[in-house]
Amino acid sequence: MTTARQTTDSSSDLRKQADAQMQKLLSRSATDQEFRRKLLTEPREALREFHGRDIPANVDVRFIENTADATFVLPDPIDPAAELSEQEMEAVAGGWLASALWIAASVVALTKEVKNIGDDNAWTS
Repeated sequence: MTTARQTTDSSSDLRKQADAQMQKLLSRSATDQEFRRKLLTEPREALREFHGRDIPANVDVRFIENTADATFVLPDPIDPAAELSEQEMEAVAGGWLASALWIAASVVALTKEVKNIGDDNAWTS
């Protein structure tokens, strides 16, 4: 039987691994112009190259140039009169929404770090 602590520890380890992979991807995109171009124009191919596996066909992946001080992606619209399913209630209670916000905050923080690298002309030809 899996305990809540084991689940939390596993989730924490998974987040650390995801954070490390995201840092590697962002660092590479700041220094490897061909990889950056591929992320912007062929994200599935770039991620396949980076991770060594395909992204599921039902997952829409996009990378964009950050030309603003902060970029936020709005969630899909929801009918306020509709009832939430159990899966949606779980997500709102700390499932994917909390993870998505954590990822967004991490990306904003890492983008600022990458911009600082860029200010030093570290990735210009």
